[in-house]
Amino acid sequence: MGAGVARIAAPSAGQRGRIEQSLLETDAFARSSVHRGMDLALNALERSLLWLDSASPHAHQLDDRIQKAVMFTARHLDHAMTVGTIAEEVHLSPPRLAHLFTRQVGTSPARFVELKRIERAQELLEWSSLPIRAVAEAAGFSSQFYFATRFRALTGVRPSDWRRPAGPSPRG
Repeated sequence: MGAGVARIAAPSAGQRGRIEQSLLETDAFARSSVHRGMDLALNALERSLLWLDSASPHAHQLDDRIQKAVMFTARHLDHAMTVGTIAEEVHLSPPRLAHLFTRQVGTSPARFVELKRIERAQELLEWSSLPIRAVAEAAGFSSQFYFATRFRALTGVRPSDWRRPAGPSPRG
C-alpha cells in the first residue's frame, strides 16, 4: 500500500454510526455559513477519523512520541518549523526523531511537514477565496514564490490552476 493508504476491519455497528454521524456533521458545517464553520467541519472530520482509527486493530502502532510529533506538526503548519523544534516538543534529539519518524511514518519529518502544508494549501485553494499570498502564509510558507514552486513540483500545477473550476480537474 502507498503512503497514507490503509485498510481497516469494518467497524462495529455502534462505531459505524458514530463515524457516519461525524461525517454528516463535517458536511453540514462545511456547507454552512456558521462562524468558524470550516474549523467545526475539520473538528468533526478529525472525530470521525479518530473513531475509524479506534476500530483498527493496528491503531496504536506509532510510538507515542511520533504520534505526538505528527499531531504537533498538523496543529502548527502555519508556524516556522524545523526537525529541532519538533524534536524539542516530543523530548527527543533531532537525529533520533528523524530516525524514528522516518521508520514509522515512512517519510522524513521535513518532507512530512512540506506535504501537510501543501495539503493545507490545496484545501484553502478549493474552499476559500483567499489570495495566493494569504494561502501561502496560512499554509506556513514564508515566501509566495517558494510556495508556488513547491506546490507545482508536488502537484504538477500552479496554485492558481488548482483553484480554477473550469475544465477537467487537475487532480485526476
